[in-house]
Amino acid sequence: LLFPWLTHQAPQVRRRTAVLLGEIGDEAGIPPLTAVLATEKEPAVRQAVENGLLALENAPPPPLTVQLLGAFRLRRGETWIAEDAWHRPIVQRLFQFFALHAGQSVSKDQILEALWPDSDPAKAWGTFRTVYSRLRKLLEPARRRKTANRYIEQSGETFRLKADLVALDMTKFERVVTAVLQNHQPESVPPLPKPLLDCLENYAPLLPELPYADWLLEPRQKLADLYIEGCFYTAQAFLARADLAQAVVWGRRTVAAAPWLEEAYQLLMRSYARQGQRTLALKMYDEAVASLQAELNLPPSAQTEQVAARWP
Repeated sequence: LLFPWLTHQAPQVRRRTAVLLGEIGDEAGIPPLTAVLATEKEPAVRQAVENGLLALENAPPPPLTVQLLGAFRLRRGETWIAEDAWHRPIVQRLFQFFALHAGQSVSKDQILEALWPDSDPAKAWGTFRTVYSRLRKLLEPARRRKTANRYIEQSGETFRLKADLVALDMTKFERVVTAVLQNHQPESVPPLPKPLLDCLENYAPLLPELPYADWLLEPRQKLADLYIEGCFYTAQAFLARADLAQAVVWGRRTVAAAPWLEEAYQLLMRSYARQGQRTLALKMYDEAVASLQAELNLPPSAQTEQVAARWP
């Protein structure tokens, strides 16, 4: 409603409108203020427009919500970024790299090695600058060209995505699962807070559409290991509470993700046996034998044999 007043005949109206837009703090005011600045002749109005632009460009930007587990998605404020807004996949890859290292300073060499490992460094650096410019435009669509990026700090050839402006699903997953595992007291029945179950149920691998990206291998494995540990912990907790049906559900989740984890087969055998399902318990033993042979080329341990021997 204020934008038309930027071109009002009276200078004092134009000036006051520019002041109000700066005070409101909505970045949608940047393009019209920028357009007016190109034609405004009145010094007092020009100063008010400049001040309004500075106020808007120095205000905190909308927070970013990033989904890296499973299908990648990015939300800026309340708006999800459309897939076709990325222009090219490499722009998306660059943001994903920054997001994975949110809060960390990453150098030019790290970026080029991750995203352009087989390219000439000079050529790759030129490509990076073009891609980075497109990413900056996507993240800050209203800002003027030569203003600083509010999301990514740059110092020479080092870059840092500000962690306080980014909410990452993988960070939440790590925080919730790790907190429960670290606070567990072996002598007590493990607690099962709802956030833990939600995180485990909604888990998906880290950016599965990039299965061979070297820069994702280590963090992807770290998250997968944490998921396995969380599922097994949950299965043990349900078994300790004598909730045998849920113990089976989470034991199955565990062996689906880690078919080499012998302790999970033992838990499933006990869970079925306590339900009086001897046939299923022995079937689980057969699955353990086959999986251990396929994954590790090893026979089951004496403990697994001992558990199975209870139901000849």
